[in-house]
Amino acid sequence: MRIWLLNQDILQRVLQIFSLNRHELNLDRFSQSSYIGLILHLVIAIERILKNESISENQDVLKLIQDDESFKEARMIGSELEKEFDIEIPQVETAFIAMHLQGSKVVSVKESLDHQSSHPKASSMKVQTFADDLIDGYETSIQMSLRHDEQFMQGILTHLEPALIRMENSLPIYNPLLEPLKKQYGKLFEQSQSAAKRLEEKYHLSISDEEVGFITMHVGASLERDGLKTIRRPIHLGIVCASGIGVSALLAARVQKQFQALVHVRTLSVEDIRNHHYKGSELLLSTFPLSDDSIESIQVSPLLSEKDIEKIEKRIEELQSIKKAEPEESELLYTEQLNMMIVLAKAQKDILDHLKVVVAQKDSDPDSLIWQAARQFEGNSSQIYEDLLRREKMGSVIAEDYGFVMFHAASSATKAPQFILLFPQEETFFAREYSSLHFIAAAIIPLEANKYERENMSLISSSLIEEETFLHSIISRDKKRIYDHLVRLFRRYLEERLRKI
Repeated sequence: MRIWLLNQDILQRVLQIFSLNRHELNLDRFSQSSYIGLILHLVIAIERILKNESISENQDVLKLIQDDESFKEARMIGSELEKEFDIEIPQVETAFIAMHLQGSKVVSVKESLDHQSSHPKASSMKVQTFADDLIDGYETSIQMSLRHDEQFMQGILTHLEPALIRMENSLPIYNPLLEPLKKQYGKLFEQSQSAAKRLEEKYHLSISDEEVGFITMHVGASLERDGLKTIRRPIHLGIVCASGIGVSALLAARVQKQFQALVHVRTLSVEDIRNHHYKGSELLLSTFPLSDDSIESIQVSPLLSEKDIEKIEKRIEELQSIKKAEPEESELLYTEQLNMMIVLAKAQKDILDHLKVVVAQKDSDPDSLIWQAARQFEGNSSQIYEDLLRREKMGSVIAEDYGFVMFHAASSATKAPQFILLFPQEETFFAREYSSLHFIAAAIIPLEANKYERENMSLISSSLIEEETFLHSIISRDKKRIYDHLVRLFRRYLEERLRKI
């Protein structure tokens, strides 16, 4: 969405307030899309108040939100805005800001469990379904674009959380950008209206043009980003670590989040580098020095420091000015392409067929948990245990912010890639090392795994970081729900591969 639709003076002053009070207002917890969404909401609200077009007091709104922690946070933000703009923000406006904060929070695994025991918020599942139904209302080409835009998916889910509350309670919302939107995005607005009509019939809701306008803004922004992708070609990056999964997958997720459409990321193992199996990669990012001089590499921290980001960003800009040959797949003969699809599909089917969701024994220490995970895999349990233990001693892969630890290894004791989930009997694990964690993700691949087996397993690892809905599925401990999410994940990956052929 082009930013000129917003009041530039208000926008700059809000940005200044957020910049000066970022930590005090606890804004660091927001993802980029949520942060932008909050700013958009506040700019529109302030413009409304300055024009004396504030929403009328509504006790239903206040009852819904007044006792929530987000209302206190909204009052803190409102206090800073009142001082800057010399205005008084009514309680109902504060309530709407609070509702936006509720949807904008980057919900951690711990927060979800604290509020819902071992179950994710029911509203999160409802919002996800609502968003899927919304996307189904657009023409096929737009559907595909939206579903492959992670930034859009995060943004629309954030927006729909409070929007659904408004719709269900027939609460008003004002959109000062409605008329400019209708003029600039007339056809898209009509499609959004059509999609909204389908939702009204299915969910028995009334969706105003103002709400449709906000939805159009999210969709329009996504389609404009999609247009930019054709202008700035993505750079193919290889992420290297000892096993090709685990640390490299988590680092890959951070890189993908940071650079989004500017990069295509794949994870590689030391074995891949040794055998020069990195064709198609233009740049390697490694957590340790590489001796191979035949391809350019940058050594980075597993946590991806600001200095690392600057180096990568600079090199990406330089590489984008260089014309690149088509990816490896386009050079394959048709029969080889078919074989590739067969191998890829088998890798996905193996993971789905072997998926398990199990509960660990009570009072288990880390070694015992590794053994319990090893026993769930198909293959020689003792050998798998030794391989997992040996890999764990090289360095634990603990994603504390997301509430899980990953056990993973390549092993000669199995013939198929496998993924399982191990949960504690109580809320968290007994072991001191894992006392703040809520599940174990365990993955095993054959020692001689092909690149598609590695890529699919890495896809799962990175999605644990990138996709909040995947975390919600896992927290539910519902095997069918987790299985269905993996199917969607694999289907999306398969579609991307097909487009390259």
